[in-house]
Amino acid sequence: MMQTTPSLLAVMLMIQYSLLMSLSTFNSLQERVHLLKSSANAIHLEHSIAQYREGKIAEHDLLDE
Repeated sequence: MMQTTPSLLAVMLMIQYSLLMSLSTFNSLQERVHLLKSSANAIHLEHSIAQYREGKIAEHDLLDE
């Protein structure tokens, strides 16, 4: 049986509740949480997604900075 020290035991307990994901996925989730904190933003995003799904989109060229 493996002998554990308090610090090793703490690490083992933390691993049980850990999640590994890419930085880009994490940043995307953080941005989504930030945008959905406001009910006005959530409604606007829901409306925009519905428009996209219905094909009501307009393409624009990107502006040079």
